[in-house]
Amino acid sequence: MSQPSRTTSIIATLLAIGMVLGAVVSSINFGASRRATAQSTPAWYNYGAPSGQPPSAYILDIDMIGGAEGWLIASQGLAKLESSGWQFQTSTVSLQLEAPVSSLDMLDPSNGWAVGHGNGGGTIWRFQDNAWSIFDASYPKELHDVDMVSASDGWAVGLDGHIIHFDGSQWLQVQSPTSSHLTTISMYSATSGWAAGDNGTMLHYDGTSWVLQNFPSGTYILDVLGVSSNEAWAVGGPSEPLFHYSAGGWTVVSNPSSMRLFSLSGSASEWWAAGDEFIHFSNGTMTLEGLPETLACGGFSDWMSDIEFVDDNNVWAGGRCGELRHYTGLPRDLIIASSYLPMLMSRYEPHTLARPAAAIPAPPMVVPRSP
Repeated sequence: MSQPSRTTSIIATLLAIGMVLGAVVSSINFGASRRATAQSTPAWYNYGAPSGQPPSAYILDIDMIGGAEGWLIASQGLAKLESSGWQFQTSTVSLQLEAPVSSLDMLDPSNGWAVGHGNGGGTIWRFQDNAWSIFDASYPKELHDVDMVSASDGWAVGLDGHIIHFDGSQWLQVQSPTSSHLTTISMYSATSGWAAGDNGTMLHYDGTSWVLQNFPSGTYILDVLGVSSNEAWAVGGPSEPLFHYSAGGWTVVSNPSSMRLFSLSGSASEWWAAGDEFIHFSNGTMTLEGLPETLACGGFSDWMSDIEFVDDNNVWAGGRCGELRHYTGLPRDLIIASSYLPMLMSRYEPHTLARPAAAIPAPPMVVPRSP
């Protein structure tokens, strides 16, 4: 066989392989790949920062709309997850500086709310017509968390035990049984919810009013998760990070972590807690998982300020260093397809990030305050 024929044969073979690999890749929608049948064991990966996000930004809150769309709040603006990945929204930078927000809740791709605090008071944002706008930039009290039940039913909590309710047209203050600062709220339904904060303050909503609960210990509660009408979980500090409500009372729960925990997300059968490390609860069993790789920014070690559970194969977390972590099972067929590897590595390559100390201001910690 002559050399040109051999070369032609080799090229033809390579082209055929390339076509096969290309067909494999093109037949797979990356946004839906988390649910592919051929998957590896799920694990945490360093996803990186949203495209275009300022290097000094840190992540405050994440809220997903289904499996492939969502929003997050960064200290210098908001980012959105679309088919192309997480994209920082430059249009929100001035809004975030003018009326800072720290918590959001999306009802659907077209509707959502966010709350925050700044200039001695509270702020309320609204997402409509594919854009964020300031609904109220001078609310009299700082607002720390928001949870929407429906388009006409939502709640937010904040400074001095402040509780407000959205009735479909306006936010109105409701009676609160405490003057302690409230940092978190979780509505299981229109008639059942939890709110908590400083001084071990825990409130329960019974469909009519908010009622102060007996809480075992702890000087502050950072997050609460209602998973049914009669069961909930909470994380706090300083020394006992995990609490459980069942059988009509709150108890301290022994758990695998001795580190700080800041956020909870999930359901009655499966949830995640995040902070300096992760706790995974699944069907009655808790396991401890460290961060996929320690990041550093400005001389500070990373920790996760928020976690968002979508399903058992899709969880997002973000925090101090402005980097996202993603829990997913990467499809084996994508890994095998070598033509997909550059995209795969750009999204999921674990890495260590060390940023100049001067570039990263330390994000604010939640500091318990006396009423």
